[in-house]
Amino acid sequence: MAEIQLEKTNWGHARYSFDPQLHHPEWAQLIDLSTILPILERIWESSDFNCWGGGGGYSVPGARIQHLHADIRDMLKDSLGRVTVLYLPTPIIVVNFMMVDFKEINGATRFVRGTHRSRHPIPTLEEEPDWMKRPIVCGPAGSALIRDIRCWHDGTANRSDEIRPMISVGYTAP
Repeated sequence: MAEIQLEKTNWGHARYSFDPQLHHPEWAQLIDLSTILPILERIWESSDFNCWGGGGGYSVPGARIQHLHADIRDMLKDSLGRVTVLYLPTPIIVVNFMMVDFKEINGATRFVRGTHRSRHPIPTLEEEPDWMKRPIVCGPAGSALIRDIRCWHDGTANRSDEIRPMISVGYTAP
């Protein structure tokens, strides 16, 4: 099999998606973790949510910073533009599992606080104010990051000599 050129990867330069993986027992066992489910129940005030998929991705050395993005678009299609998915409780939560220590040098994920409800357009890398460039989530391997998929985020540049993998499981609201 030929190697994928770094500029032709599916998540940006030197960034790869695992694509759907719940058919593997190693991913499927992440669905019902006793450390995660009570948190989701508290967020949604219900245990009547569903797993919708699992996957993740990884960046290799040399991966460039991604542009900020949210993992969902507005699905309500209000013709008057008054109501958006931003006004609702989070429709989807993703749990990202850090498979290696996440450090600034190896492409840790960056989140912009409060943007899960922002109606402002996502700025380009060149337009971002400095305060948006600082909130990088670092943590030890084995940590889990529970996130609202509406929040603006990106993968930072991987300036290390190691691959930075992250796997995930997603849940839909009751």
